[in-house]
This record gives sequence, C-alpha cells and structure tokens, in this order.
Amino acid sequence: PSLQGKHWNITSAEVVEQVFRIIKTHSNNDDPYLQDKVALNKRLLGIYSELKEIVRHSKDPFETALKLCIIGNSMDAMVTDDPTELAEGMKKKISSLHLPYPDNKELLKRLESSNKVVFFADNAGEIVLDKLFIQTLKEMRSIDFTCVVRSEPTLTDVTSRDAQFVTIAEVASIVENGIKGPLPGTILRRCSSQVRNLVAEADLVISKGGGNFETLSEENLGSVPCTFLLVSKCRVYSERFGSPIDQPIVYNMIL
Repeated sequence: PSLQGKHWNITSAEVVEQVFRIIKTHSNNDDPYLQDKVALNKRLLGIYSELKEIVRHSKDPFETALKLCIIGNSMDAMVTDDPTELAEGMKKKISSLHLPYPDNKELLKRLESSNKVVFFADNAGEIVLDKLFIQTLKEMRSIDFTCVVRSEPTLTDVTSRDAQFVTIAEVASIVENGIKGPLPGTILRRCSSQVRNLVAEADLVISKGGGNFETLSEENLGSVPCTFLLVSKCRVYSERFGSPIDQPIVYNMIL
C-alpha cells in the first residue's frame, strides 16, 4: 500500500526498503551494489593521503575536514576514474562550499564538550571522508567514536565490510545497527539494544546523509544532542533548511 501512495505514515527510507527487498529477491543477489561500493572505496582511498595533507595545511583543519565530510554525501555525482581529477574536484568543491554559520560553530562547541560520539555512517566512498573527519577531530582532542553501519546491504550504504576495508577501526569502533531488512536509514526501535544503549550514553550523535536524517530526525530518545550532516540535494531540503541547492547542511537538534 505504501508503494501505491496509500500509506503516508512511513518514511521514504522505508519505501526504499520495500523496493530493495523486491530487487534482491528477483536478482537473487543480497548485495547488488557490492562492486560499486568497492570501486568507490578504492577511489577515495587512493587520494586519502592527499586530502589529509589539504586538511592539515589549511587555515582551519576542522572546517576543511567538515566540508570534505559533507562533500562525501554527494559522492555519486563526483566520482571519476581519474584519481588526479577526483582530487582536483574535491579541492574546487571545498572553495565553493559555504558552511552554515553559526551551525558549524555549534557543532564544534558540542564536540569540544563530548567524550563519547556515535557516528551513523551513510555511503561507501563517503566513509573514507568520514574517517578523515574523525581522525582530524581525534587529533584535536581525545574523543571515543563509535561508527554505526548497516547490518544488511542496501543501495550503496556502508556495511561492516566497507568499514573494515577503509580501516575505519583506526579511528572508531565499528558496530552494526542490528536492523533486520535493507533499510537505508536509522530507526532506533529497530536497532539492536547495543546501538540504543550507545546512543543513550553518548554525549553527541552525528548522522550522515538524507536517509539517516529522514528517519533519525523522527526519533525521540531523551535529550541526546544530534547533528545531521548532509547536502541540500533537492528542493525539499533546500526549503526545509533554507539552503541553496548543492550546499552543505549542518543541522543541530536534540533527539
């Protein structure tokens, strides 16, 4: 019924989940986008050292790493087979992006008072830039990061396999969300008790991407601060956040 527009009480991520179940069943393939994810991760890892140097030598490493982290949310439109071209594209993108002030400063303030951060990852490729962001923060101060990934493959979303491939464990613990089903988002009541406890005990939750925003922003769990990082990819987001198309969104709220 929800696919026919008869149910309006579910999120778009849940609709995608229903569609993806059908795709996996008829293709007899549990992870149809596996090769795409591998390629995305390899391409970004290929320029990781160069991007790391860009961050380190910038006037504001936090702001530069944050921009790259959010740029990752539009990876599908940027990825090229040429590493040099990809790196140059990233550099140009950094200069054209304008972080929403004072939201980015509020995020920094939250991080400066946080010891435990739960980071909900989004897509492959993007996860490499998330790693750079987390690494930059850990060099600024001691923070314990937990990176939550999908338990089941869905679209190009990050699973533990992707997280391990890009060695995110160097900067954060890896935990699967425990959700049964290919949901490209985060619904806490469907997550494992481990993830729910991690969120409840966290000083801050950082959520990447539209799917996580559309689902996690509907949650209500205590008074945990949550910051959503994504790109204003469409008119709906542009109007919702008052942001021009293709610009970064830093949205701070309390779950």
